[in-house]
Amino acid sequence: MKQDALYYVKDNTLFDNQNRMTFFRGCNYTETELFPIEEADSRFNKLLLKGCNLIRWGITWEKVEPEPEAYNEEYLANLRNLIKKADEYDIKVIIEPLFSCWCKDFGGIGAPAWTYEKIGINFKAENKETGTWSWKGAENYASRTMNTLFFAGHTFAKGLKIDGDPVQDYLQEHFINAMNHTARRLKDCENIIGFGIMSDISAGYIDTKNLLESDFAKDTENQNWKDFWGQFGAITTPDYFAIKEGDFNTNYLLPFAEEYVETLQKKHKHYIFFTNIKGIENTENVLFSEGYNKSAPKGKTLFAKADTNFEETISDWKKTSLLTEFASLNVGNTAKETEDTKAFYDKIDEKLISACILNYNENLDSKCYVRPYVSVMAGTLVKQEVIFDKEVTFTIEWDSNLCPTSSGDADTEIFIPKVWFPNGWKTEKFDGVGILREVPEQQKLYVKTLEARRCKLIIKSV
Repeated sequence: MKQDALYYVKDNTLFDNQNRMTFFRGCNYTETELFPIEEADSRFNKLLLKGCNLIRWGITWEKVEPEPEAYNEEYLANLRNLIKKADEYDIKVIIEPLFSCWCKDFGGIGAPAWTYEKIGINFKAENKETGTWSWKGAENYASRTMNTLFFAGHTFAKGLKIDGDPVQDYLQEHFINAMNHTARRLKDCENIIGFGIMSDISAGYIDTKNLLESDFAKDTENQNWKDFWGQFGAITTPDYFAIKEGDFNTNYLLPFAEEYVETLQKKHKHYIFFTNIKGIENTENVLFSEGYNKSAPKGKTLFAKADTNFEETISDWKKTSLLTEFASLNVGNTAKETEDTKAFYDKIDEKLISACILNYNENLDSKCYVRPYVSVMAGTLVKQEVIFDKEVTFTIEWDSNLCPTSSGDADTEIFIPKVWFPNGWKTEKFDGVGILREVPEQQKLYVKTLEARRCKLIIKSV
């Protein structure tokens, strides 16, 4: 079933099929177990009230392909039902393949266990706390070995095969095919925007200057890794994994990403792909996006100054159109967490980008993560700012398009949350030519501009 594109990318900006700039305020679903369909209405309604119009829905290779070429059709059917239910609430979805520390046996999430079992080594001894999440898993031998084989098996494990195929080809083909099968099973979910490529990418041992002098080589409890890499000469060659600066992205990561996008696009040309892999952003329907994952000092706010840490961590603000995940590290400290969350959204407004909070902390006042914003803009958004004082003031400026007078489908849409505007709102200023239409029961304000010009709108709480 061919589906028309909901969105397209132009100049690394997302537009809908009415040629309107599109902005999302979303959240991440990172639990690998799906919640019951009976809970869906309640969950999605809560998101709708928060102004959430996007879910970055995490799935894992392990869930999709628990055994080689044996797909979990029950899981995919349940996922499809939940996503179609989200569509009833006009919530869009990005499918994000979760990947960190290779797999749960190594303290992470992502790949099925059979991928390392196929190598023929018992890696489980490397992780005494099998199944528990640990960022240290990225440092263990097993995780780094598998990531190295996935991206660069041709280079660093020449001759190693699984079921007759070179190890790199085998692993990448299975992963890509699993995600492509997922796309086929979800093809009638009209609210799916597209796919991520892979979260938390790891280069494994690639670019390790000296394997035997590295920190992760000091644990001698399990010697399997020495035996494994010894057969390729890695133990006796100090610079075995050394590469030129930038080569991991260019020679290993980028070719994989291009193959992934090309494969999924063959039958799903309407999908957008979201990634921070450099070099692929010029591919059709790829939107540059990245997450904030820098820790704040314990007990401190995320920003010592208005533009520190957050500003520096995002590698290229000019490219970034979607902040894929962000969260305060001060969980449990209500005041600090609230301050951090507000600072995130202030910066998101300033940069005029879309964003997905890692998760909504229901222990916080919803006012810290719910605020007015432009969801679709008939024209080019220039400024968006909200000031919280005795009264709430929301200001936007834009270069407007001429909207069709016969339909509201191409109008600018603004989310006006009841938590900040419980008694409604008033238009203090509208510098433009057009019609304002208030729909408070939907928490929406629609603007139909009848002249192409620079516009300014200021609304205040009453």
